[in-house]
Amino acid sequence: MRSNLKILILVFLACIFLFNLNVLTFAIEYPTKPIKLIIPYNPGGGSDISARIFSKYAEEYFGQPLVVANISGAAGSVGCLEALNSKPDGYTLLWHHSAMHVAYHTGVADFTWDDFTPVCQGAFSMNAIAVKKDAPWKSIDDLMSAIKENPGKIKMGAGIGSTNHFIGVEMDLATGGGNLKFVAGGGDSDLLIKLLGGFIDYTGLTISSAIDFMKDGKIRLLAVTGPKRSVYLPDIPTLQEKGYNVTCVKDYNVYAPKGLPDEICSVISNNFKEMTEDKRVIN
Repeated sequence: MRSNLKILILVFLACIFLFNLNVLTFAIEYPTKPIKLIIPYNPGGGSDISARIFSKYAEEYFGQPLVVANISGAAGSVGCLEALNSKPDGYTLLWHHSAMHVAYHTGVADFTWDDFTPVCQGAFSMNAIAVKKDAPWKSIDDLMSAIKENPGKIKMGAGIGSTNHFIGVEMDLATGGGNLKFVAGGGDSDLLIKLLGGFIDYTGLTISSAIDFMKDGKIRLLAVTGPKRSVYLPDIPTLQEKGYNVTCVKDYNVYAPKGLPDEICSVISNNFKEMTEDKRVIN
């Protein structure tokens, strides 16, 4: 009887050892093929640009390419669902920001961050309030006065239910409320097309999207939405410092489908952490 018990215990311990060995081996072997990083917006926007900066150097850290896949629609919800319904094996990831939470609380989406495995934060950004270069407003005060003095006439482009939409709501409230007209749009690239085409009067763009168009002389930036000025736009004031209670900062986070093994999550998180310390990525 004792002999049989000892055999059972040894078999049990051997199973535990083999299980842990398999998990360790699996973690060490990840990744063995390219990783898809879903951007839930069209190319050219802030999410797309920031993700591609990481993907440019990712193979040095992962040993495999980080392939950006733009899957847009429904204020980012289509791309989110693609990631949500993928296998939790670390080969499909989502690069997204607080618009996911906004979409949930406004009823645009029926899922939120806790339906995923949150992996890590990769970057953060703020928006810049942009108008066409030939627009009559030379400052944020000019624009805010125009919104207040022309109820229902000044059009802001924003993805309905997006963080940009909420920036507009805050700006509208800062002028007394009920003055601003919203025009539905997609990500930064779509909003830029609408702005340059004259379909909207102004919009909020992530700084990474706005800078090149500002340098090309196509748009004018009036303010940024962070709590302090951007290091990339030191001459552009914040809405707060001009006396308007409007603030919005985006955290770009990496998400995976629910059930991602902890070992793989650690590999991804550690690699992104190292990339955030890479001067090529920072600059």
